[in-house]
Amino acid sequence: MKKIKNIYSALLPIVFGIITLFGASGCASDATLRNPVSAEKEAEGDRGGDLASTTATLIPIINILLDSNRVNTGDEINLRIEAIDPSGGSLDYSWSTSEGTLIRTDSEIAVWQAPQYSTKALLTCKATDIRGKIGSATVEITVVGKTFYEIKVLGDRSSLLVNSSSYAIGDFAPLGGAKVEVEGMDISQLTDSSGIALLSLDSEKLGKKAKIRVSYQNWDLLYETLFPAQEGDNRSDELVFSPNFQGLTVAMGTGHAFSPKYGMLEVAPVELGTGLLKSIPEVCVNAGTESAYTDLNNVRVAVSAQRFGPETSLSLSKPGYQTIENTYVPVASSYATIVLAKMLKNGATTTVEPAIAAIKPYKYNQSVSVTSPIEIVFAQPMARESIFSDFEVIVTNKNTDEIFGLTGSDISKKATIEWKNDTTLILHPLQNFTSQSVYSFNVKKWRAYAIDGRELKNYSGLYHEFKTASDPVPTATSFVPVNGSSNVRRNGPFAINFDTSINPNSIYDDLSIELVNKKTNFTTSLSETNIDSFFSITWTNGNKTVEFVPVNPLDSYCDYTLRFNKLSVKSMTGKTATGVNYTWLGFSTGGM
Repeated sequence: MKKIKNIYSALLPIVFGIITLFGASGCASDATLRNPVSAEKEAEGDRGGDLASTTATLIPIINILLDSNRVNTGDEINLRIEAIDPSGGSLDYSWSTSEGTLIRTDSEIAVWQAPQYSTKALLTCKATDIRGKIGSATVEITVVGKTFYEIKVLGDRSSLLVNSSSYAIGDFAPLGGAKVEVEGMDISQLTDSSGIALLSLDSEKLGKKAKIRVSYQNWDLLYETLFPAQEGDNRSDELVFSPNFQGLTVAMGTGHAFSPKYGMLEVAPVELGTGLLKSIPEVCVNAGTESAYTDLNNVRVAVSAQRFGPETSLSLSKPGYQTIENTYVPVASSYATIVLAKMLKNGATTTVEPAIAAIKPYKYNQSVSVTSPIEIVFAQPMARESIFSDFEVIVTNKNTDEIFGLTGSDISKKATIEWKNDTTLILHPLQNFTSQSVYSFNVKKWRAYAIDGRELKNYSGLYHEFKTASDPVPTATSFVPVNGSSNVRRNGPFAINFDTSINPNSIYDDLSIELVNKKTNFTTSLSETNIDSFFSITWTNGNKTVEFVPVNPLDSYCDYTLRFNKLSVKSMTGKTATGVNYTWLGFSTGGM
């Protein structure tokens, strides 16, 4: 334990010497020994008196020993007393504190817990002898806020690297066991079951720029952040890993480290050798319509995403290295897209098997639309002609126990086949799934090849399961403007909100709308054949809201009636909406 001395602790050897000297000679001392920290009142009565006739007053002398006089919020420290009683009797101890809590006081031993805020605390111990004389000692303890850097790591549930073992809500799952390292600072920690790594920072690391490496299975990512400069100024970031393209690790970052790069793409090209990530300068990075080069000093490049999602194309090239192309990465205005690109030199070959990166809907998704396609994302370009040459999957409706086999020869009879580049296969079932049913897919065999001739990883036995959502009849929930509104804008828009997504094309199936000008008593009759001449129609909110914007502004300060006599809009599964037909809205326009 580190001894924290008060101003009189240096007197201990002298006091012991005086006591020993007088005790040996049998003489009494006229001197009065005072503890400098004791209350001044204990010296009262000595002033102005005859020193020779004063009886010696010896008070207890004590010293507080503790682990440290600088602690973090909420921490506990142990304290111990060293004390002597010059009169030779026993001592009673009492403890007090200006801040925090004394959670244990056993005579000369105490345990103190710091408060949950930064402060300076004074801890005092008083020693009382059998004559009632009191000696005391006080120590000051500085309480500082703990400084943490928190990183939360999530994974897209559609990725086959994310372990989905049960039904869950949300498109992203916490990644427990991801390794988080701070390069050059000897900090390393695994994320917990919530996907969180909480890195404790000592004073030497505050305000320092740090390079963080996050790895999980074959995902590997690097990014930079600036640790907080002030104690107690905790910061947190979040990474969401996306399904990987071969050689690329892609994640969406949000938080303090990434906010300056929102809407941008940060790419770090590296060469994998002897287990180390060696940065590659002068790599041409093309993202959408933009391009930039990594330079010698900054081996990463930030490229504006041009548009805010959901994705943009990405390619990397440099003489002497194999080009990475035909890939898309997600982008968004409220995230920074972080990419680590592992590039191979010309002539080098990869030992990584061609693989499936993701399957959508993700495993154990419990709210899949009955019209949902099945999307299979490969981690590398595939030879399309090989995909269904040796293919068999068993599909089961677990609610009805209906089972049927799906082979390569009859896939075109069950679904429409769509390709996105050579990496994403989309199957659109010709028949909708049954609502609120559990479907399972069991791969019996699947032999296919990448464009470069490598054989696809063996996925025999792969199991996938999801549950379809309900398929309700759409209902109109509200109209804009509401009936009786005044000062309505002449350009609208006029809108209908539904509780379910609508097929936008169905608005032209069977339509009858009337707009009555009450001032002129003129009625404009609209049908599916002429409505585009009077209104511009727009669908928003995931096709749950339809907006009608007049091609020509309505008359100002005029009363109107809008009659929806018939509007046979339908859900994506063909169910006709209710709550629209024979709805009349009365309103008056303003001057704008």
